[in-house]
Amino acid sequence: MIIYILKTALCGTLFLTIYYVLLEKETFHQFKRFYLLVTIVLSFIIPALTFKIYTDNTSVINVVYPANTSSSGNAGNALSHQEILVKEGFQFYNWVLLLYIIITCFLLFRFLKNLIDIIRIIKLSIKQSCDHAILVLMGNETAPSSFFKYIFLNKNDFENGKVEDEILQHEFAHVKQKHSYDVLFIEWLLVFAWFNPVLYFYKKAIQLNHEFLADETAVKYCNNKKAYQLLLLNRSTGTANFLIANHFNYTLTKKRLIMLTKSTSNKVAAVCRQITVILVVGVAVFFFSQKVYAQKINKMQIVDVLLEDLQYRDSVTHIKYKDTANMKIVDVQLDDIQDGKQIKQDTSSPHIFGKTIGSTKEGTSNQLLDEYNAIINKYKTEDKNWLRYLGDNITAVDKQRLINIFKQMNDEQQRKQIVGFLASPKPFSKVIPTVKQFEAFKDPKQYGVWIDEKKVDNGILSNYVNKDFDHVFISKLYANAKKDKDYNYQVNLMTKDYYRQYYQQTIKMEKEPIMVTVEKWQGKTIQHQY
Repeated sequence: MIIYILKTALCGTLFLTIYYVLLEKETFHQFKRFYLLVTIVLSFIIPALTFKIYTDNTSVINVVYPANTSSSGNAGNALSHQEILVKEGFQFYNWVLLLYIIITCFLLFRFLKNLIDIIRIIKLSIKQSCDHAILVLMGNETAPSSFFKYIFLNKNDFENGKVEDEILQHEFAHVKQKHSYDVLFIEWLLVFAWFNPVLYFYKKAIQLNHEFLADETAVKYCNNKKAYQLLLLNRSTGTANFLIANHFNYTLTKKRLIMLTKSTSNKVAAVCRQITVILVVGVAVFFFSQKVYAQKINKMQIVDVLLEDLQYRDSVTHIKYKDTANMKIVDVQLDDIQDGKQIKQDTSSPHIFGKTIGSTKEGTSNQLLDEYNAIINKYKTEDKNWLRYLGDNITAVDKQRLINIFKQMNDEQQRKQIVGFLASPKPFSKVIPTVKQFEAFKDPKQYGVWIDEKKVDNGILSNYVNKDFDHVFISKLYANAKKDKDYNYQVNLMTKDYYRQYYQQTIKMEKEPIMVTVEKWQGKTIQHQY
């Protein structure tokens, strides 16, 4: 979240800098209004964008899924473990969150109070229709201002003819061009994103541009720029009653007076500047969006896909692997992997993927293929999910016979099977989290933490240091995996003792083939391991 906030501020700073350098002094005010509003929105959207960059990978890599930590056994252990955790009180992020809520509630209250005040003034004051607007005549001293179709004026000044026509035309411009929508938009953003300093500069730029637009209309009406400038100077004092209304003398600065002396911007130069603006948006997308390096794998060393809990998996054709050299997680679009060769996936029917226990070039006979299918069909029941339970029901003799026949098949024959055997993965290498990573794991809003395959409270990490763990795996949650969860990433940590036991057990099991079954589920190929 902190990175997103920083990117939002930096992206907004880039857009606003371009505005001040290239656009503010120009006279195409409508385009400037469009630019300011659109780039505010883009400054929030662009840092949230994620782009996949596909690259070829020819090196041997580890492709893994995090182990299934949501099984009933582990869930029970995790629950009992959590129940005995000692809460250590508010941590730093709790206080930050509390401060944010307090300030936001105050700003929201002020925002709503201003709206209510305006509505109350409108109801209690004398009103008069005038040129698609409604004049609200107030008894107290006030500077001319507008809010949607309402224009607020001092009653005595209006009745005594002290409100110049140019001023009314200025306010009519605010009303007709619906500037109040812009003001409400930026004020509403500031209620919730008050910590973003760039928004305050945006607010000032938007309001000043509103004055440019209204001044432009008023000058066309009176057709005398110098007289209008004198009027601005005479009206340079006044009381602004509402924070969310457009005021005639709001931000009366040297910039505004100078703008009145400018001639219309050169069209060619204007077009060039606008094209430059579009290019800057592209630069912002390049620098501030999130990039995920997705790879089409054509060679792999380990495939370890656990799909027992389907809510943690979107599709077996979309997995993530751990780049142990660079300590990052990379999304992978998997077509198929077979003996170091990439094979285009046949989506018409489910098929085995992953590094198998071996094959032959010649393939096996139709007789043995029939025997292979006959053994599988022995365990078929009326239950539509019978294939998922095959690994638990098959006898050791039948399983060994399937292994022997499967080894004699060629690649094409193996891919057509709904039951197959993969080579057991090698154990994960040691990956110790950095100090910075370990501190970040303590944030429950970003990370769900498992230690030795048990879900734990993030606060328990305070009892450890990063070097207490010999392996870490981080996976980002997508779609169904994120359902009912407050965090965005799952972190699996192995303590030194647990990693040692895991390593020894994996080495022992390395020669044992992994039985897999594949089936169609919601239009996707799902592979189960046993």
